[in-house]
Amino acid sequence: MDIYDVNYPYTLDRYDVHLDWGGASKTPVHAYSKELLIRLTARLFIGTPNIGGKVEPNQAVPGLTTVKVDDVIYRAHPSFCNNVCWYDWAYFNWGGFDDPIVARIMMIVDLSNVALDVEPDMDPDEAVVGETAINNAPHLTNEIWVLVLAAEAPIIEPTDVSDYHFQSSIHKRIKLHNKDEVFIVPLSSLVGPAFVVYNNNYVNGRINEMSVGDSTCYVVTSKSNWPNAFLPSIIN
Repeated sequence: MDIYDVNYPYTLDRYDVHLDWGGASKTPVHAYSKELLIRLTARLFIGTPNIGGKVEPNQAVPGLTTVKVDDVIYRAHPSFCNNVCWYDWAYFNWGGFDDPIVARIMMIVDLSNVALDVEPDMDPDEAVVGETAINNAPHLTNEIWVLVLAAEAPIIEPTDVSDYHFQSSIHKRIKLHNKDEVFIVPLSSLVGPAFVVYNNNYVNGRINEMSVGDSTCYVVTSKSNWPNAFLPSIIN
């Protein structure tokens, strides 16, 4: 797959990406989207080792569809059992926030045995036009990394909540980044599973008789916290 796309100006060079599932019998009906592959390839192979590091060229990067952390299995599969996509949600430690951020795991790559270029190739104090946005990218290391669609903050801003967002004592609201704004973060930053449901506007947010979302979700709290929500006076 040629990942060059005019909608992504940072893919000025053309990179051929071949996704090998290990044979025709193992190749799913639906694959990862081109947009995800563009983002992943751009982050791993394009850029400078001075800012976040990059993968040495002409290498195969192993991918995973499942990973286990603390006995919990997380999946990122475009066509699980050749049926439907399965992308799990989890909490991640996130720079700039005291509380973990909820994110959906879209791809998993294993850089444990991949050669990385992290040697500085420029003066780190030199201002580089156009690279401010990626200065906060975590430096690539030899471990498992995940490509995630993350919430903008641990909890939604009050101005983003309307009458179509029902309130409950057992969930909180989040607002996701745009679907093309994905981030690659180390698996070691994963805190634990999250239980998330997209918000659909069933009243007047319909297109062709289908309800549509608004990039907000509600995150259901752990069942262990439910007694405090329903019977606070008895528990306390």
